[in-house]
Amino acid sequence: MHAILLAWRFCINVFVIVAVYCLSGASAIAHIDLVLVNFGGSAARVQMLALLQPWQEKNNKIAEMEEYAGGLDEIRRQVEAANVKWDVVDMEYSDLIQACEERLLEKIDPAMLPAGGDATSAVDDFLPFALHDCGVGNIIWSNVYAYSDSAFPCAKPSTIVVFLIRSNFPGNAAFAKTLEPLLNGL
Repeated sequence: MHAILLAWRFCINVFVIVAVYCLSGASAIAHIDLVLVNFGGSAARVQMLALLQPWQEKNNKIAEMEEYAGGLDEIRRQVEAANVKWDVVDMEYSDLIQACEERLLEKIDPAMLPAGGDATSAVDDFLPFALHDCGVGNIIWSNVYAYSDSAFPCAKPSTIVVFLIRSNFPGNAAFAKTLEPLLNGL
């Protein structure tokens, strides 16, 4: 397959301290010290191996991982019921902004974050957009849009915007479960 880059963008997922008004480290099950929520799949496995297991070993604590489909509905339900069970949530940046504006999340003082391995402060160590009032960026990723030349024997899309005008290129197109990253990249 001959792939041609149509568009790309950087995205940032953020770990957000949720416990929105009551970050106590407790969850519904008393012996669980931390509940990390993410989108599941291979990224969840990486977070388990790289983040949760070392944290558990270093602090002699027990962490649990849960999966969710994104969005703010469950966070709202937990906050409104004053029964917050999630401590750390991996979420899209747009959800972070909205949840922070709705006061669903705790504020994070960047001064409380540990310095980097070279003693650089977190404020100086993170990319400028990675520190938010209510979250800390932990993943930077991109989308690459490509197509097979054989799928477009005549005219070929020059940009993702041209491709998305379905009258230009009728037929099937495959996209991720959510179009948010695609639309944010335009």
